[in-house]
Amino acid sequence: MNPYSLDLRQRVYRACEEGRESVAEIAQTFGVSAGFVYKLQRQKATLGHIEQLPHGGGNPPRLDDRQEELLTQWVKEKLRQHP
Repeated sequence: MNPYSLDLRQRVYRACEEGRESVAEIAQTFGVSAGFVYKLQRQKATLGHIEQLPHGGGNPPRLDDRQEELLTQWVKEKLRQHP
């Protein structure tokens, strides 16, 4: 899923600041979830901006470089034995 554009984030946050609608109404108006609206408000309060955050990085590798090399060698050996 692609991140929301800065333009959309600004419009959503501006609507929050105006305070004329509830979070649910703002979410419905802009086609986002209420959770996103809350997250945007929290991000502005804690980080001071509403720009997209960098990707979290995912899970760390399960094998270190040495283990990966050993596995690669083992697979190559098995492929030679059973073509």
